Amino acid sequence: MATVVLYPSPGMGHLISMPPTSATFPAINFHHLPDIPLDPQIFPSMEAIIFELIRRSNPNVKSALQSVSLSSNITAFVIDPFCRPAISLADEFNVPVYYFFTSGACCLAQFLYIPTLDRTTTESFKDMTLIH
Repeated sequence: MATVVLYPSPGMGHLISMPPTSATFPAINFHHLPDIPLDPQIFPSMEAIIFELIRRSNPNVKSALQSVSLSSNITAFVIDPFCRPAISLADEFNVPVYYFFTSGACCLAQFLYIPTLDRTTTESFKDMTLIH
């Protein structure tokens, strides 16, 4: 059976975007990853905690992919943009990776333009002036 694996980041806005599909498609199964204990006091921000949580979740994601691959042929791995550390896992399973971008088109355009800005300027992003 061909299977698509969806992997959202732990933010509510990202999790909420994926679960409604289970009501439409009853064949969808959820694999809940175990909790990763982190001390929030050692991180400078909530974003840093989330990135570290995602990075440390890779062994559990790999285990879930192995479990799914026992009974299914994983044909695609759809990740949230924050779940970039999991791309290496898709490579191990020889599965293509696709991004599920939960924000609007304007935000996506900005996100996709960042590498161009990086190549065309030596100025730090934080010091750039916005053009209106």
